[in-house]
Amino acid sequence: MSVTSEPNAATTPTAARAASDGPRRRPIPPSILLAIAVLVAVAFIAVAADWIAPHHYATQDLKARLKPPVWAGGVWAYPLGTDNLGRDVLSRLIYGMQTSLGIALVGTAIGASFGTTLGFIAAHMRGIIDELLMMLVDVQASVPYIIVALAALAFFGNDLTLFVILLGLEGWERYARLARGLVLSEMAKPYAAAIAGFGATTWRLNWRHVLPNIAAGLVVQATIYFPWVILLETSISFLGLGIQPPRTSLGLMLGQGRSYLANAAWIAVAPGMAIFVTTLAVSLVGDWLRDRLDPTLDG
Repeated sequence: MSVTSEPNAATTPTAARAASDGPRRRPIPPSILLAIAVLVAVAFIAVAADWIAPHHYATQDLKARLKPPVWAGGVWAYPLGTDNLGRDVLSRLIYGMQTSLGIALVGTAIGASFGTTLGFIAAHMRGIIDELLMMLVDVQASVPYIIVALAALAFFGNDLTLFVILLGLEGWERYARLARGLVLSEMAKPYAAAIAGFGATTWRLNWRHVLPNIAAGLVVQATIYFPWVILLETSISFLGLGIQPPRTSLGLMLGQGRSYLANAAWIAVAPGMAIFVTTLAVSLVGDWLRDRLDPTLDG
């Protein structure tokens, strides 16, 4: 008499397919999806500022000065109101986002490139050069950089190119220290010795193999550092040594609106909210990328 047994759940086709698929990818949290949507919208606004802004940022209408937003009794011609010179706050906000984000993006790229290059040099040269570069990193990290930037701008003048370079050079030591540690870790792995044994030059080894393997960590560092560059640009422009009129930026708008907080708060509230939302979105995405790309934080 034959005895039939129930099929084991672990050997069913469904279970076998599930086991062969491996670990499922974790879904993206709703907060991160919202942050990504905000960043996409901000990027679109910055790129398309010339087409979507209802007015030019420098156009003045003294007859319409200090008009409130539409929800406070204003007119739809100026949805977010006007400033003390009758300039449209919405248009200035759009162009200010274009300026601030562009400067922050270029500044982040400068800092990442400079710091990563020095990190590679320190990792490969070692000895006295490594010690000198790491000493320079420690000095940079210990100096209140905003004071150095303000002094340089006050001494050399408010030049836009100098301003962007100063923003880029703030924080390069973080990339240098991170890149040095990652390169040393990669060079200790067997694949690096194997590639070097096949006759690959140091340049080819670093550019074709080491850099792609450490790029994820550097990208995460850039996303975490990007909001700080925005805040630094805002702070310096707020103090009057950054972006100068007739240009506009979020920090400049915030600084110009501080004198009208009592009777026209919308002049400063609009750029302040834009800074808050943008930096929060970038920080959320940066933290999420770090958690996803760092294997030591898995689970």
